[in-house]
Amino acid sequence: MNKRLIALIVALLCIVSSGDVLNRCYARKRTTSGRFYGTNASKYMWSYNKKTATMTVKPVGKEKVKDEIMKDEYYWRDRTKKLVYKEGVPSEYIFFGTCDNSYNNSSLQSVVFAKSVEEIGDWTYNEATNLKNVTFKKGNKRIGRFAFANTAITQLIFPEGLKYIGMSAFESDLWGTIREIRFNKDLEYIGENAFSGAIVSSVNIPDSVSYIGAGAFSNCPALECVRLSNNLESIENKTFYNCSSLMMCSLSDSIITIKDEAFAYTDLDEITIPRNVEELGCQGDNKGIFNNCNNLKKIKIVSRKINCINQGAFSGIPKDTVIEVSKDCLDRYKDLLRESGVNEDIKIRVLDSDESLLKLNRDSIDMKLGVTRNLKLMYADNPDEIMWNSSDESVVTVDASGNATPVAVGEASIIATYKEKKYECMVNVGVNDANDDLGNLKKLIEMQKSYNPAATMTDDYNDRWQYKWENGRLVEINWGARGVYGTIDLNAFTHLRSFVCDEMNSYVVGIEADNLEHLTYIKCSTDVPDENIHVENAKNISIKKTEPIY
Repeated sequence: MNKRLIALIVALLCIVSSGDVLNRCYARKRTTSGRFYGTNASKYMWSYNKKTATMTVKPVGKEKVKDEIMKDEYYWRDRTKKLVYKEGVPSEYIFFGTCDNSYNNSSLQSVVFAKSVEEIGDWTYNEATNLKNVTFKKGNKRIGRFAFANTAITQLIFPEGLKYIGMSAFESDLWGTIREIRFNKDLEYIGENAFSGAIVSSVNIPDSVSYIGAGAFSNCPALECVRLSNNLESIENKTFYNCSSLMMCSLSDSIITIKDEAFAYTDLDEITIPRNVEELGCQGDNKGIFNNCNNLKKIKIVSRKINCINQGAFSGIPKDTVIEVSKDCLDRYKDLLRESGVNEDIKIRVLDSDESLLKLNRDSIDMKLGVTRNLKLMYADNPDEIMWNSSDESVVTVDASGNATPVAVGEASIIATYKEKKYECMVNVGVNDANDDLGNLKKLIEMQKSYNPAATMTDDYNDRWQYKWENGRLVEINWGARGVYGTIDLNAFTHLRSFVCDEMNSYVVGIEADNLEHLTYIKCSTDVPDENIHVENAKNISIKKTEPIY
């Protein structure tokens, strides 16, 4: 009996011991590693974790690595879900093997780059149809042709320092999965068809970009709003072709050429051809720039420099479209437009006047005693010809440069006369009371929430994250990521030192801070044009522009 009991105990111990051994053996085998092909193969290694399906590429450290190269690269590639590149890994080690389309229909879902990877080569992750997440780092400077074409990526956040996005880098054959694109402030080049097929709703191109290739944003069905770089000279063929939801695209004065089918098959209802454009589709194949823009009702041609309009440039626009041109170009442009094939039913007339673009930067303004404000007549060709007057100089005066100075409490108007037409700004002068800051902040918040009910600036005026007070005066406002809209008038806050209104659904179009002697810092979205930030008399001002997040 004792012998049997002893034998049973021994057997159980063997089973437990063998299980422990098996577990330890499995743990050892769960991670495997090796070296690469190439002249510097001794410097870099790969490590694969079977449990997490993660492949890590890193420089060789103190760990022991077998001398053999990766023998089963396709085996590991087909099973890898996450790929991580550690610091020190150069560009030539960002994929395994040497053939193009290395990740065709692989299991890869996520890629994390290191700063040391300066270039992501052509075709690297092309057709990696399960790839959903990619993390770029500062130091990644170039993305090659077709590098991420036909993947399942949903969000792109480009890092500081990235300068080049190659042809078809993120293209999708059909409508893709990219819902958000955040460009970086250093980007210079966007290649042909780079984002064709994306389903983003808005695009904000930073001013650093000087070239956008043909078809770069073509076939983007959800794209509604585009803000282009102020340093772009040409809109290439089919740049926004078949963006069927595109309703708004602001063209900067830097643009000289607009090429064939740039806006064909879009939902634009109005567009302004800016003042420096010289050619409309003159280097293409006579295909309409605005072909099948069935809702395009008005085209304003502000430019007086156009010398070439290609045959068919305006083909396909509705017969009730109105084309407006400058008065002194009317006869010449009529000939050019009719010769280009513009239907006789389409009206070509003088701009509601060139003065239709002219307006004061403010229609009305609240002022405080002792605070001077500057008014401007926007788009005036010869500002020196503007005559400034006050309707009541006992309330407010104005000099020849549009600087308005309050004299006494009351109401009056400032009148700008230009080319025999008057433009008026109503002025309400009040007392500059130290207790006004809280009341003015309440009004500013109420106005913001009327513009955008989703705005999240708090009504807790003692919230130390959003507001800073000193001796009863408001000295800092931080409305980062609060959904700020419209033109922000800060002039009531005479002790304000800093104002932040960047990021997360902010659509600021102007900032008024003309005479705030304590203001030294504004951080705002790149959506704010320079000419709409009025800080003429502020001292030591530093304006930092940031990329908005939509």
